[in-house]
Amino acid sequence: QINFEVTLDLDSRQKTSKRLFLMESRQTVYTTHILLTQGQQECKEIMVYLDEEIRDKLTPIEVKMTY
Repeated sequence: QINFEVTLDLDSRQKTSKRLFLMESRQTVYTTHILLTQGQQECKEIMVYLDEEIRDKLTPIEVKMTY
């Protein structure tokens, strides 16, 4: 078994004025633990939304995942 701690950082290049948020909590960072055994696959869906009053429309929106 392998236990992964997975972290998503939404709009990771923006230090202030984040443009992307988690749907449930309005947070910009999501962390979860995933326990896998050999041959097992895991899939999770995370709902996010784009702020309606976005001002910066030219900078790409990046999501950084670390594990």
